[in-house]
Amino acid sequence: MAPKGDKSDRSKGSQSDRSKKARKKKKAPMLSSISIAEDVDEDEAEAALAAALLAEVLRPARAGPPPNASYMMPLVPTARENSADTPRPPRLVAVLTAGDPCEDLGFAATVEALIDEYAQKHPSIKLLCYTNGFEGMLLNQSVALHAGQEWREQVAACCASGGSPIGASRVVPTDAAECVRRGLCAPEEDPMRRVANRLRQDGVDVLHVIGGHAALIAAAAVAIHLEREHYSLTAIGLPHALENDESPITQLPGAWTAADQSARFFARVRAETTAAVAAHMPTSTLHVHEVAGGGCGWLTAATSAMYRDIVRMWPAEDEQVQLLGPEGAPSRARWDLHAVYVPEMARAFDLAAEAARLAAVVVRYGQANVFVAEGVAAQLSELWPLVHAQRVAYHKSGDAVRGASANAADARLITASAQVAAHKAVGRQAGVVALDEEGDDPWRLRLISFERLQPCKPFDLAMPWFSSMLVQIGQVEKIRPDLWGASSDRSSGAHSNSSVGEAGDAD
Repeated sequence: MAPKGDKSDRSKGSQSDRSKKARKKKKAPMLSSISIAEDVDEDEAEAALAAALLAEVLRPARAGPPPNASYMMPLVPTARENSADTPRPPRLVAVLTAGDPCEDLGFAATVEALIDEYAQKHPSIKLLCYTNGFEGMLLNQSVALHAGQEWREQVAACCASGGSPIGASRVVPTDAAECVRRGLCAPEEDPMRRVANRLRQDGVDVLHVIGGHAALIAAAAVAIHLEREHYSLTAIGLPHALENDESPITQLPGAWTAADQSARFFARVRAETTAAVAAHMPTSTLHVHEVAGGGCGWLTAATSAMYRDIVRMWPAEDEQVQLLGPEGAPSRARWDLHAVYVPEMARAFDLAAEAARLAAVVVRYGQANVFVAEGVAAQLSELWPLVHAQRVAYHKSGDAVRGASANAADARLITASAQVAAHKAVGRQAGVVALDEEGDDPWRLRLISFERLQPCKPFDLAMPWFSSMLVQIGQVEKIRPDLWGASSDRSSGAHSNSSVGEAGDAD
């Protein structure tokens, strides 16, 4: 047995350890709705705060459609009479995805929803999927699908990872030069005729094309070509584009997902810089987030609104941000958006004044967060040195967005679109299934004629949610639609741009 003296020493040592731990205990910070027990170790509190920050970053952002949006149109059964003018129902329906499956988000969800709709409601109709878009049609590569629960489960498993389960390519038969360059047809061969012959030989009655503007127009052209040869093909388009720039469509599937993923990407980037701030690194930083999208600013604007939605969930009190910044600098202000630039602005601001404003933000918070559209990033490169930050950090979210699965808002729109597309196919009605911004209800799916499609729709800068956001972040002093010139008078895109209103409205 140990001597009593030794036991007493051990007891004193234990009391000493307990007193040290007691002195180290402190009230832990609280983060939004996440609370941490008050009586915890300081190191444990820091770890808990870091975990809570990560949880907030991964929490779904509010996005997109009006709360009570009703996409579905009345699906009235097609009346069939014994008449020569009544088209026969389709026996074989073909599906293909055209474009970049990593950029045109929602391909997988659309393929799954479309196939599932036919399997449940029209099991007698045979389905054929051309692999890799029109390229597979030119090379006679296709997969026949058969109804059955096991088969549907396999399709769902393939579609869960995003991208396109049947492959996709940018090849369209209307671009003969590209088809020849890729070796898909001989120089003297007409790819349109070759595609038409393939559809005729396969006995396709309805062709569903999932993709962007070029793919949809190509589908219509193929149907017209076959009509001249006295073959009836019903072309039904399901549009997708992350830029949300197709007129007269209110909202394109995939665009909400792209904005959501881009916002989450930058939130993760900013979370990484928290470690540097916690280590008291003095470097002032200008964070430039380059968002994908060429000539249309919708994606950049929507990403900005959704990112601010994420920031709103973070703490604003000084006592909660000891790990996030200097005293007196609320974390929400440090992590918030400080400027957004889209192509439609056409540099409608004073470069020197804007540089001075951002420089003041950097001085106050040690950093500034700027979102810029890919289409104007090069033009604004002269602005960054004028801010006089010690470091300019460039972040591109394009690669982070690629191949993402459809988010909840897009999935709901995609499912409804597939239901309408299958219904129209049974009635042999051609067109593009989409939300028609020129209709009585811009949030109701309709069949839009191919002739009405127009690409490269500009973003409407006069939308209230965007204008108010610029005021909130201090980029403009007051809402001035006249600042943007002709863009404020455009009715095109008004409904489309309002689709992020819930995410961008002021508190």
